[in-house]
Amino acid sequence: HGGAALMFIGYFLAEAFTIGWGPIRGLAVHGSLRHIALRRFCLHGIAVSYGLFLVMLVVLNLGLPFIPKSDYDTWEEVPGYDKPQLINSAAWDVKTLKMMSYGSEVVCGLFLLGSHWVIWYGCEERRYDLDEELLQMSKTPVPISRELEEQVRTVASTSEAR
Repeated sequence: HGGAALMFIGYFLAEAFTIGWGPIRGLAVHGSLRHIALRRFCLHGIAVSYGLFLVMLVVLNLGLPFIPKSDYDTWEEVPGYDKPQLINSAAWDVKTLKMMSYGSEVVCGLFLLGSHWVIWYGCEERRYDLDEELLQMSKTPVPISRELEEQVRTVASTSEAR
């Protein structure tokens, strides 16, 4: 979970600084108020769902006083295996906590993806219409410099010699 934690927390902090979310005051961002509001909404979703995930992680690792130890997974050393093996899976009350933990992590990931989409949708570069065309797809020959033409010939002849 270390890599996922770095991804979620790192992205959250970078975006929070960029748009000035909550107590984090950062850059002055251009864009419409609606766009900034959507970005902040996504950050709220990331914070809440990741916070819930962390709470569930602590609860599942420390246990709850009203859930008996017998309701948790049972792991034991089994001859022929290097690591302990799952002997009996958890009862439904613990499985529900596990599903809430997993679900909150998934929701956090969806908010993160949504945040990327909102940034893309609101950026001005999205509207640029550049005049590009792949050289090999061009209907008319595209003039290239003599140096580049020479390099292409050298690479082609080296490839053919092999």
